[in-house]
Amino acid sequence: MGIVEKGIGALSRVAAEAPALRKTASAAKEIPPILSPSAPQPSLGALSRAFETAIARHTALTLEERMLSAQDAEARVAEYMGREKNGRVKPLLTQNVKLMKADQGYNLDGVNPLKLDTGEGVETTGLALSPALRVGKFNTCPNSESCKGACLGKTAGNYYQLGGGQDMEAMLGPRLSSYNRTRAFLNDPEAFAVHLHEELNAAREAAAQNGNRLGVRLNVLSDIHPKVYKSLMDANPEVGFYDYTKNINAAPVADNHQLTYSSTGVSQPASVTGLAKDVENPHSNWHQLRKKIDAGHNVTMSFSNKLHMPESVLDQETGVAYPVLNGDMHDFRPIDGQAPDGRGWIVGLKNKAANSSHANAVEGSGGFFIHYDPKIPMENGKQVRNPDGTPVIGNKQVVIAPQPRKNIFMDNDGKHLNINELGEVEQLPPLPE
Repeated sequence: MGIVEKGIGALSRVAAEAPALRKTASAAKEIPPILSPSAPQPSLGALSRAFETAIARHTALTLEERMLSAQDAEARVAEYMGREKNGRVKPLLTQNVKLMKADQGYNLDGVNPLKLDTGEGVETTGLALSPALRVGKFNTCPNSESCKGACLGKTAGNYYQLGGGQDMEAMLGPRLSSYNRTRAFLNDPEAFAVHLHEELNAAREAAAQNGNRLGVRLNVLSDIHPKVYKSLMDANPEVGFYDYTKNINAAPVADNHQLTYSSTGVSQPASVTGLAKDVENPHSNWHQLRKKIDAGHNVTMSFSNKLHMPESVLDQETGVAYPVLNGDMHDFRPIDGQAPDGRGWIVGLKNKAANSSHANAVEGSGGFFIHYDPKIPMENGKQVRNPDGTPVIGNKQVVIAPQPRKNIFMDNDGKHLNINELGEVEQLPPLPE
């Protein structure tokens, strides 16, 4: 039996949602507003307190009381998520192709499932809220200006094929499911927290029956600060929580929590990339990520090529070449460790956006994708290949040109920091709604 996709939930009811509906850009299907009129403006502090209170109250109950609490929370979450034909509430935790790689056989050797030092396998699942969704000042992905157009929650797999295709505003299929999870998360966080806790317990037990450990990403598509979920992590010490984040000030919040920092891309002059024109990226966080790598933290970087990725990334300003680890082999980042030199890895990801090609990825994404040309030699119109049939790679390195130092980074509440030309942090007022 695979990961159980059932959960349960917790504590007070939100007022009925107003009948006002808005339409998606491409479909006649109407969806409810993200926030009920009676719901307060979301904030990191309020969500953190709601989770902490709900989890503490729920876990302190007797077994019988906990069952009633779980049933109450499930019913409340179902108001937003809906139910399957069998009557069960639609799940908060789900899997995508990459999450399934850990337990279905895409280890570093490309064949066998992941194995921990304990001999356990790994089953991974995750919480997919809506990406880059702004509600007042609150934003589910506050540092997404450079990547929201290429977001996997809109452009990859079923999110693209069933979610609305090229219409980035369409809200169908998996995109609508993520939207409904976000509605439950923001409107009734107490019930959401308890229901998620119960789903985690069921998934952990199912994984244990298979001799596996459960790994969970709580930000599959979003970038909610991990402090919101700290109480949930503390209540589930046997679960390995991990996430990717562009919040450069975030740090792991529990012993069973791991973070991999994410690139927002870089400015890419034609003199370095060989492209037809310069591509400016005012949102680059490369200076901050370089410090993270030098301190031993791992960083993800998305490359333009759909089939190949470089072996290293050369920082032109410092002359340091950072090794690249293939991050597409599996998703369970806690086992990546450090590079042989003690620095962090650049965890490479190939271009999976269905709405871009290698040729237009860099310009089309405003520099989020890093240009990589493997320069495969051709003979008689065919790629030159090695004896094992793989193409000969003529270029194994990406070069990053010197980047401007002044950047603005935000938290989920719209509070933002200015990183000035000296690398100093300046506190600025929240952005207007």
